[in-house]
Amino acid sequence: MENDGVVVRVLLIDDVITAGTAITEAMHILTVAKANVVGVVISLDRQEKASVTDSRSAIQVVEASFQIPVVSIANLNSLVRLLEDQGASSSGLSADDRQTYVTTIKQYRADYGVQG
Repeated sequence: MENDGVVVRVLLIDDVITAGTAITEAMHILTVAKANVVGVVISLDRQEKASVTDSRSAIQVVEASFQIPVVSIANLNSLVRLLEDQGASSSGLSADDRQTYVTTIKQYRADYGVQG
């Protein structure tokens, strides 16, 4: 994307990445507009497999497909650690509620998450 001959550099920012669909769509739009996308920042990486047939994470697929770095502020692993480490008073959740969330997230990660 040029403005009076100046190349516009774009940093994509998204709230969460699951399969990378929103980023892929944005990249196509920005590519048509001739923007220079220099990277992506995600607030939460759900650490999911890109698809049933692709065991890479969505972040790995986006990085490989568009040759740009993707960084996340937090991921599912850090969320689990936070819930496990926090006392009930600091999280506002009862110990039972925290344990329920941790168990549910771990099962979700086992079903849909990338290994490692």
